[in-house]
Amino acid sequence: MQVGALGGVAFLVSPEKIKTARSISYKGSSTYAVHKRLLGKGLLEYTGSDPETISFSIRVSKVLGEAPDSSIATLRGYVNNGTIVPFVLGNKTYGSYRWIVKSFEVKGEEYDKKGNLIGSDISVSITEYAKG
Repeated sequence: MQVGALGGVAFLVSPEKIKTARSISYKGSSTYAVHKRLLGKGLLEYTGSDPETISFSIRVSKVLGEAPDSSIATLRGYVNNGTIVPFVLGNKTYGSYRWIVKSFEVKGEEYDKKGNLIGSDISVSITEYAKG
């Protein structure tokens, strides 16, 4: 059963496969301009919101039903091409429009006897891409 996705990277839970987003951190912030005043404190003016960011990790293992190579290749393509993708978890679509994959990091943890990566934690950082 698919429980979410980041573009073509599906999050799955089934008897054959487990690949889910975990340790999710969702961050939003705003921006302000400071107007200098002679002999007084600066005056803040709200100028808008920064794009939201989300970071999470994905555990991908051949033991859990899927080798990491496919997910790594997909994420690498998103980073290198600036691909804009939706981010969905459960029934909720996050952000106001779409997301870009700002970065990913692969922490290899399991290798087979030939040195092939068969299990890893992939840390992903995405940034909101608002409709212009």
